[in-house]
Amino acid sequence: MKNLSIGNGVISILGIILLAILVIFVLNYFNIHIRVWVENGQAQGGGEVKSLWNEYLKKPLEALWNFGLEIFWSFVSDIKHLGEGRPNDFGTPVPTVPY
Repeated sequence: MKNLSIGNGVISILGIILLAILVIFVLNYFNIHIRVWVENGQAQGGGEVKSLWNEYLKKPLEALWNFGLEIFWSFVSDIKHLGEGRPNDFGTPVPTVPY
């Protein structure tokens, strides 16, 4: 078995397969049947998936993505500043707010 190291734990291919089976059982419990969804061609046309993406998932996931990019680029900038011998953003004081 090939193991994927994640943090301190290890996830095997068998674990991923068992997790997928568990997700299928949970979806079936909530009457979301994957087989019916695929056989009806809804997955091929993508109408419901596009609707789900546009109505519910697009805005929060784009905000999360933008936040992640902002954190990543600030980290890259801090590493670049440290490499050049300049202080990073953690060395700058936090602005105070007058009460």
